[in-house]
Order: sequence, then C-alpha cells, then structure tokens
Amino acid sequence: MYTGFAEAMFLFISAVIIIAMLGPRNTLIVWTPAPVKWAWAPVFFGAIFSILDFTGLGTATTVSEEVKDPRRIIRWALVTAWILSGLALIIPSYALTVGWGVSQMSTYATSPDPGLTVYYKYLGLAGWALLVAFTINSYFSYMTAKYNAVGRIWFSSARDGLWFKKLSMDQVHPKHKTPYKSLLWFATIILIINIITGLIMGPTNAGVWLLTFAGLGIIAVHIVANSALTIYSYKQRILGGREWLKHGLVPTVASILGGHSLLLQCIPIAVIPIQCGSVIQLCMAYNRRYIGNILLEEAPRNTGQCWLII
Repeated sequence: MYTGFAEAMFLFISAVIIIAMLGPRNTLIVWTPAPVKWAWAPVFFGAIFSILDFTGLGTATTVSEEVKDPRRIIRWALVTAWILSGLALIIPSYALTVGWGVSQMSTYATSPDPGLTVYYKYLGLAGWALLVAFTINSYFSYMTAKYNAVGRIWFSSARDGLWFKKLSMDQVHPKHKTPYKSLLWFATIILIINIITGLIMGPTNAGVWLLTFAGLGIIAVHIVANSALTIYSYKQRILGGREWLKHGLVPTVASILGGHSLLLQCIPIAVIPIQCGSVIQLCMAYNRRYIGNILLEEAPRNTGQCWLII
C-alpha cells in the first residue's frame, strides 16, 4: 500500500517537474486527434492498450466479504484508486508525450525504453533510477493484486456452482483461509499460456498478441457487465427516476464505445496474429453473455456475482 502511494506521488511530482521544464513547448494539441490527422481509428486502437493501464481499479470489491464495514471501506478504496491512478497515469502520459516531442512520437513506439529516456534527459540519473525501482515495484504489486482479484472471483464463482467448482476452486486453505486452489489454477494457466505463446510467436509478437487479447477481453467483459447491469436493474424495477442515468444511459454509451474499439480490430482482418486475437475475443464475448444471463436469473449473493454484474 505504502509503496503504491509513493509510486503514484513520484510519477505525479516528476511529471509536473518535467512539464515545468518544458515551458513554452507545452501544448494542448495532444488532447485532440490532431497529431494523427484526426483519424479516429488509431485513437480507438490505442484505447485497447491504454485500458490495460486502468485495469484493476475495481479489484477492491473482490475482498468486500473479508473486511469490516465494506460499504464504507470499499467505496473509499475505489475513490482513492481512481484519484491515484489519474495522478499517476494521465499527467505523466502528457509529460512523456511532450517531453519526447509530439512530432517525434512515431519513434516513441520503436524505442526500447522511451520513458526511461525522457526521465534521464530531464531528471538525470536519480530520476532514471527511481523510475526503474518503482517500475519493478509496480510489476510485483500488479501481480499480487491480480492474484488476489482473480483468485477470489474464481473462488466465489465456484461457490455459486459455476464450472470452476469442477476444479475444486471453492476450497480454502485450512490454515490461512485463502482460496489457494483457485490461485494455483490461475498461476498455472497463465504460466502455460505465456510460455507456449512466447515459444510459438517469439517474445515481441507474443507480448503484443497477449496485450491485444487482454485489452479486448477486458472491453468485452465490460460490455457484457454493462448490459447485465441495465437488464438486472430493469428486472428489479430500479431503473426509473434518476437511476436510468447511471444504470441505463452511462453503461450503454460505454458499451457502444467499447464495441466500436472491438470491431475496429476485427474488421478488416489484415494483421496476423493481432487481429486473430481480436476475432477470438469477439467470439468469447458470446460465452460471457451466457454467463451473465445465468447470473441474472436471481439477485447477486456474493462478490463473484456482483463483480460480473456491476
């Protein structure tokens, strides 16, 4: 927790310093599609990868059964996560873009470590070293949070009788009271996928393919969850009044934007294996909708169902 807060503050403060050092080179043009000649396709393509940066902001909900006063604590955890993520991602992204040079961004993607290059240029060796240290910390923190979130989602889904139960993922450790079976399954599956994909495609193509697959998967999941929220609210007759805005309109608009990003990467099918992963995710979305329909048959009872619906 403390290292995560320190990391967010470092990224925000260092970004502000870089922005101040840039002086008149700061520009608002980066907040528009003007640098890509107002072509929206690259913007939506970038959304697929950038959405991964915000993944996990809602994982606090997965431990809601394990904390006291979850309504208050989880609410503040979510708000804090969004604020810190905004400080650590949006402002530094602007600083890196302008610091590298808006007209030179084509070389940003081909550089092995563009962030480290910018930090070394403006903040010297100290800034470079701190960025390396916090990046390593970020990877460890991310995987810890990922294990906690996915493990508990699979556990609660198994407890509800979904297919996870067939693999005994509803079992908890007799001593530590953790969903160790689901954690072991998750660790084993991602290890196998990473190794096989890397051996077949090579590290670079495998990384791009898995990132595309993951980004589109997250979009597909949220489209299904958005639809499930609206349908569930309608069935529970809570969609009237002001609730239609946050339970009807907002989720629908988000689904339309996400669906547009999804389809742009599936049509036309031109680049393999990236578009291949897009098509696979589009097909898997139908399976996710099936699971959502199962959960909508009755009111959510626990973390696993609430996570999928909300």
